[in-house]
Amino acid sequence: MILSNGTVFQSHAQCTNCTYTAPSGGTNFNLNGNETLCITANTSNLGWNMNGSGNKICLATGVVWDQPFGGNLQAGTVIEVYGTLNLGNGFNVNGTPPNAIINVHAGATLNHTGGFGNGVTINNDGIVNFTSTSNIDVTGSFVLNNSSTGTVNALTTTNFKLGNNATINNDGTIHLANFENEEGYLNNNATGVFIVDRSMNNHGAFINNGDFQLPCNTLSGAAGATTCSFRVGDKGVGKEFISNTCIKVLNGNVTFDGPGTLNSGFEIGDGYNLTLNKTVSGTNGSFLVKGGTSTINLSGSYIGTNMKFYDVNTAGNSFDSNFGNNASSFTVSSSAGCSAVVACTPPTNVTAGSNSPVVEGGTINLTSSSTGGTSYAWSGPNSFSSSLQNPSIASATASMSGTYTVTITSSGTCTATATTLVNITTACTPPTVTATVNQATCTGAVANNDAKISFTTSIGDKYGISVGATYTGSGYAGAASITTGGGNLTGISNPNTSTQYTIRVFNGSDACFKDTVVTLNPKICIAPCESKCNPLKVVINH
Repeated sequence: MILSNGTVFQSHAQCTNCTYTAPSGGTNFNLNGNETLCITANTSNLGWNMNGSGNKICLATGVVWDQPFGGNLQAGTVIEVYGTLNLGNGFNVNGTPPNAIINVHAGATLNHTGGFGNGVTINNDGIVNFTSTSNIDVTGSFVLNNSSTGTVNALTTTNFKLGNNATINNDGTIHLANFENEEGYLNNNATGVFIVDRSMNNHGAFINNGDFQLPCNTLSGAAGATTCSFRVGDKGVGKEFISNTCIKVLNGNVTFDGPGTLNSGFEIGDGYNLTLNKTVSGTNGSFLVKGGTSTINLSGSYIGTNMKFYDVNTAGNSFDSNFGNNASSFTVSSSAGCSAVVACTPPTNVTAGSNSPVVEGGTINLTSSSTGGTSYAWSGPNSFSSSLQNPSIASATASMSGTYTVTITSSGTCTATATTLVNITTACTPPTVTATVNQATCTGAVANNDAKISFTTSIGDKYGISVGATYTGSGYAGAASITTGGGNLTGISNPNTSTQYTIRVFNGSDACFKDTVVTLNPKICIAPCESKCNPLKVVINH
C-alpha cells in the first residue's frame, strides 16, 4: 500500500523462507542476520538473540502469538503480522536507525497494553488496539502509518500521548478516548477519520486535511471522567496547528493558547466557548459558535483573507469580547462553519462482546450495542465481515481466535468502534473406547438375529452407532446417554457379508468425540451330525 504522504508499505508473501519455526522449534532462537523466524502455530513467551541485519519474524494467518514481556529487536528488524499479536511491554530496539518495522496486514490484529518508544515504525493495514487503562506514550522516532483500510483504537486509556518528534500519518480511522500531541507530528490526511471522544490537547504539529471529530462521548473509567475540550498549545515554529478541512467540536470548549492556521470551517457545539489567546489566521477560514461565549484576549487576534465569524447568541453575531491588541480582520457572516458538511453525531455507549471462550467446533456469538447507531460493520480474523448487529460464526476453529471489531454508524457518516477478543479453546478430551463384537448364535443350521456390538468408556457421556465406516447417526443432542460406562447395539441380523459399524462416543459436545470402526462378520451355521446311526446289515445267500 502507499499512503497519501508517499510512505510505501510493501506487502510480502506469507511466512516463506523460514530459517526457524516456532513453536515446533522451541521457544528460544538465535537470528544471526538475514534470517527468518516463522510462527506457524499458537505460542507465547518467545525469546531470541539478534545479531546482524535483515532479520525477520513472520506471524502466520490465524495464529495467535502472546508476547507479554516484549523483547529486544535489532534496528531494521521486520515483523510481519498476518495473525494476532498480543503484546505486553513494547519492543526495545538496539542499534542505530533504521527503525524496526511492524507490518500489520489486512485481516491481522496487534493488541498492545503499553506504548512504543524510539526505533519502532508500525505500518497498519489491519487493526491496532491499545488496551491500557492508564496513559499510553509513544515517543521519539516512533512512526505510525495508518492506511486507508487501517483502524487504530485506544478507547480505554486515560491519555494517548504523541511524544516529542513521534509521528502519526493517518489515511484510515483512528479512534481515541483522549489525545495529547505533546510535541509530535500528526498528519490527518484526506481520507483520514480522526475521532477523539473527549479531550484533545495539541502542542505539536497538527495538519488536518481529513475528518476530525470531538463528539464528547461518555466512556467508562478514567477516560470518561475527563472534561471535553479542544486546546491548541504553543511550542513554536514547526509545531503548529493547521486545518484545511472542517473540524467539529460538538461538545467542549475550544481554546487557542498557541497560534493556528484555519483554512476551512470550525464549528463549536451549542453552549460551548471559544477563546483566542493567540493569533488565528488563514484563508477562507471560519468559526461558528453555537450559543457559547466567544472571546479574543489581549494577545490574540483573528485575521486573514476572507475569514468569517458567526456567534449565534451574540448581538451582531460578532465576538462577545474582543480585547485583541492586533487588528482583527474578518466578516460576520451566517455562512460561517461547515455548512457543506452533513452534520452528525457519532454513536455513544458503544460496546462489543462475545461468548468467548468457545470450544473448537462450537459457535461464536458476537454482540454489540450503542446509543444512536443505525448500521453495523464487523471485521475480524480470516477476513470475517458482517453487517448484522449480533452475528454468529458456526464451526469455530483455532484460526478464528483474535480481535473482532464493530464499526457502528449513526445518521450521516459519523462512526464509533468497539472491539472484543475471542479465544478458541481446545478443551476437548476425546474419550477412550474399547469395543467388542459378538456374532450371531445358531439354532441348528440357522443363524439367529442376535448379533451384538458393545463398548466401554471412562469419560464419554453419549453415544451413537451407525452402519458404515463413516458415522451418520445422531449428533450430541439426539445421541443415547451412557449410564453404566458403556453402551451396545443388540438384536443385529446376521449379515450376508462382513459389515462395518461406526461407534461415536461423545464427551460433552458435538465437537468432542471418538469414532471407533468395528466389523461384524457373518455367522456360518452347520447342522450337527447325529450321535447314533443304524448299522448296515449284509446278508449272504448260499
